Amino acid sequence: MIKLLNKLEKLELDKKKISSIILVCLILIYMDLSFLMRRQIQGIKILGSNIIKLKKDTDALTRELAEIEDLKRKQTGIEPVGFLKNKKILSEEQMPSFLGYLSETANKNNIKITQIKPIKEQKASKDVSKFTPLVVALDLFCGYHHLGSFINDLENAESFIAVQEMSITPNPKDYFHQEVRLMLKTYVEK
Repeated sequence: MIKLLNKLEKLELDKKKISSIILVCLILIYMDLSFLMRRQIQGIKILGSNIIKLKKDTDALTRELAEIEDLKRKQTGIEPVGFLKNKKILSEEQMPSFLGYLSETANKNNIKITQIKPIKEQKASKDVSKFTPLVVALDLFCGYHHLGSFINDLENAESFIAVQEMSITPNPKDYFHQEVRLMLKTYVEK
C-alpha cells in the first residue's frame, strides 16, 4: 500500500509539473502573440505601404523619362514617326514652287529676303535612296517675332522642312531688325 501511495504522490507531482509547464508555455505564447507578432505585423503593413509608394514613384519616373526622350527628339530634330507621316516630299519639278512658297511666307511675316540659294547635297555613292537632301540658304532681314512666325509657318507646311542651322547678327543701324542666316533642309524625290 505504501508503494501505491508513493506512486500517487509522484503522479500528483507530475501533474503539478505538467500544469506548470503548460502554464509557462501559455505565457510564452501570449507574450509572443502580443509583443513579437504584433511588431512583425506592423512591420509588414509599413513595408506594404512603402512598396506601393515605390511603385507609384517608379511609374512616375517612367512617364517623366518618356517625356524627356520626346523633348530630346524634338530638340535634335528627330520627330516621332506619326509627325513625319503627314509631311510630303518634294519632287524636282516642285522646286520652283517651293522657293516661291518660301518667298511668300517671308513676305507674309514681314521678312525681307536678301538672298536665297538652294544647294543640293552630294549623296554617298553607296546610297541608293530615292531622296536627295536639299539645303536652302536664306539671308534675311527681320525682327525676332517675325522670324519666329516665319519658322513656325515653315514647320507647319505640307512638305518636310527642317531648320538645320541659324545665326542671328544684330544690326547696328536698326536695333529692331537683325540679319539672319538660315539654313533649311528638305528632301527632293528623284
